[in-house]
Amino acid sequence: MTVDPDEVIAWMRERLAAYKCPKSVDVVDALPRNPSGKILKRECALPTGPAETARSPEVPPPPSGR
Repeated sequence: MTVDPDEVIAWMRERLAAYKCPKSVDVVDALPRNPSGKILKRECALPTGPAETARSPEVPPPPSGR
């Protein structure tokens, strides 16, 4: 089965609010798992694409100290 990331994003845009749609989708052969078979969520969040297309989440600056 072949999955086109652009089609996945278009499908999500039709069904989800704009703020819930991802900016990019990475297609992988398998999810990273530990020896007991649980999915390693932290490794799933790491960008795997080229540096110019992979974006880190925008983090607001810390509040200024008072």
